[in-house]
Amino acid sequence: MAVKKRGLGRGLDALLSGPTVSSLEEQAVKVDQSELQHLPLDLIQRGKYQPRRDMDPQALEELANSI
Repeated sequence: MAVKKRGLGRGLDALLSGPTVSSLEEQAVKVDQSELQHLPLDLIQRGKYQPRRDMDPQALEELANSI
């Protein structure tokens, strides 16, 4: 009988496995959800996949007025 070949020897579990939600929840810092959290602005970075690099001030004002 022929032995079943498994490609590289790894299944999808090897590629897709990672920490479970429960283990991530255990590692997460507990934050009181009722309190407002402040973050220094210098820690905020724009998303590298954000297509809008520059915003026209007039177009931004029109957008704000339409909301």
